[in-house]
Amino acid sequence: MAHTNLLSFPPKIDFETAAKYIELVTKNTGPSDLIIDLQSTEVVNSSFIGLLIYLKHNRERYGGKLIIKMSPSIEKILRQLGLYEYFTIGTLNNKSQSLNSLSNTYN
Repeated sequence: MAHTNLLSFPPKIDFETAAKYIELVTKNTGPSDLIIDLQSTEVVNSSFIGLLIYLKHNRERYGGKLIIKMSPSIEKILRQLGLYEYFTIGTLNNKSQSLNSLSNTYN
């Protein structure tokens, strides 16, 4: 059984910090599931959307899955881009192992 990693993000993911998130998140590959917690996030850029698409492909290639927990703002963005149905939308559970809190790393 694959374990689940949880990554939480801050309210704003701007262009300057997106590269740091990309570097951190793409280092975590393998068969585990990954939950992206965007419940507090209101603003993202196109690079971050690209990262979400990459992570979905990467997780599926290794037998895991990407699950996104999102704020209403992020849901609206993904719906406008026609990507909402593309992603697995989920809820957080107590069995998740927190890898890192990006909001603490890059404030």
